[in-house]
Amino acid sequence: SGLRDYRKRVAWNTIRFSALILLPFTCSLIFYSEEIMELFGQNYINGSVSLEILLLSILPMVVLSGINTLVYSYGNYRDVLTIGLAVSIPRTLLYFVLVPLYGGTGAAVGYTVGTIIGCLVSLQIARTTGMQIFWKELGIIFIVPTAVAFTLAYFQVNFVLGIIVTTLLSYLILLKVHIVT
Repeated sequence: SGLRDYRKRVAWNTIRFSALILLPFTCSLIFYSEEIMELFGQNYINGSVSLEILLLSILPMVVLSGINTLVYSYGNYRDVLTIGLAVSIPRTLLYFVLVPLYGGTGAAVGYTVGTIIGCLVSLQIARTTGMQIFWKELGIIFIVPTAVAFTLAYFQVNFVLGIIVTTLLSYLILLKVHIVT
């Protein structure tokens, strides 16, 4: 908020940088969630579906957070409130409906749906502020680790090796296509 110029560029770079840090690791966890949850004990394997659903909310949450920070830095507190309500209201309503029916999985679905709705609202607000989101770049940052993790999981590579290889190989590929410079 202390910047006078380049707030939108800094917000975009924050979204981009956050996605680069989080997505290679989290995409690999999606495909190895059962093995990860089994580390906590046999009883936790049922929570792997909830973990997968929650991990799907990482990309929309990164975008939402960057835009929310931008509009806050401009002092557009009404927009910050709108984004917050767009996230919180669907989550809360879905918790009341889905948790009694599906337990932890219902809570994860409610959380993720609220995040996606909040992301869509924040994108509309970003459009009104003139912020550009470079979807091609963000898509590549998401697709590369997802494809690598899927391939390794499909060939049943051990989860420890799969997570490490997914993360490292993703960064190498992103370096090669000049997403990471």
